[in-house]
Amino acid sequence: MTAPDAATATDLTAWLSARYDAAEQRARAATPGPWHVGERDPEDVDDGSGWSLFAPGRTHPRIPTAVVSALGCCEKGGVWKRPDAAHIADLDPSWRLADIELKRQILAEHPPTRGWDGDNLDGPICHQCAGTDISGGLEGDPYPCRTVRLLAAEFADADGYDSERWGP
Repeated sequence: MTAPDAATATDLTAWLSARYDAAEQRARAATPGPWHVGERDPEDVDDGSGWSLFAPGRTHPRIPTAVVSALGCCEKGGVWKRPDAAHIADLDPSWRLADIELKRQILAEHPPTRGWDGDNLDGPICHQCAGTDISGGLEGDPYPCRTVRLLAAEFADADGYDSERWGP
């Protein structure tokens, strides 16, 4: 593997921070949680499929609770299988915001620094993952470290992801 330059380290942390910013904006724009799977709309045909998602702050014309998505209404929202609805409810905006904050903290714990990267005495390495060589200098694998690459892998399908340089 070719040792990355300082721009690569900066590129990944900036790119990943931008993905977290966009995910945070989407979560904050969504109906606040906690979300849960609700009961069927009494006017829906009970064919054994279709579940609604509920959260505080939104109302439904026929169900006395707040609705995120109801089968057959709200621009054809809803989901067909209860496990799908439960999964979506588990990932409500409050959960995603907490997840993003934890991942930002992990990223902050793994900043690039300079040291022996296997090829260069002053190459970019991860400060958190680096060790000390016999001369007292830092040494480690080239940045980004595995931890940062794993964080970035969540967005592997996003524009700008460089699987050659950033893949786990």
